[in-house]
Order: sequence, then C-alpha cells, then structure tokens
Amino acid sequence: MSRIAFEPSDDDLDRLADRIADRLAGRMEPRDEPAAYTCRTLAAELGISPRAVRAAIGRGDLQAVRRGRGWIIGADAVAAWGTPRARPGRRAAAPANVRPLRDAFNG
Repeated sequence: MSRIAFEPSDDDLDRLADRIADRLAGRMEPRDEPAAYTCRTLAAELGISPRAVRAAIGRGDLQAVRRGRGWIIGADAVAAWGTPRARPGRRAAAPANVRPLRDAFNG
C-alpha cells in the first residue's frame, strides 16, 4: 500500500487556521442573556414590576436563591418559569353558554 504525502504550504495552513479561528470565535461569543438576574433586572427585562417577580418567588413559581436581602434568579429558572405547565387542581373554564342550574330548573 502506497502512501501519498501531503505537504500543505504556508498559505494553506494560514487559510485553515483562519477558518478554524472563525469557527471557534462563533462558539465563544457571549450569550445575549445573563447567567443570573436580580428581581430588579429580571423585572426590567420582562417589563413587569420587581414586586411581581418577588411574588412569583414567594408562590414557588420561580426558583431563586436568597443572597442577603435580595434574590438571585438563574437563567435556567427564568426559562422554566416561562414554560407553561399543567397546574394540578385547576379545570378549564366552562363555555359561557353552559348554565347547568338554569337548565335544570327550566327543564
């Protein structure tokens, strides 16, 4: 079995290095969202009040860690909070035209 030797030129190596550098730079760019929020920064980001954020933490809807007098909220907790989930014990509202008591009395 014969082997073909490949000797890249300096120009070939430079072009390859540039392509690799561009690819790595794209992967290392900073994320648009911060890794963590405070009540104030999350409220500003979402366009709600800090009180609404603290209320969600108090209800247990939004996971956060207490640090001193404030709260630290991770980006993953914010993503989970924004994901709809089924709430146990809640039923869908009946259609407006359904009146079981009225229908029962009126026959």
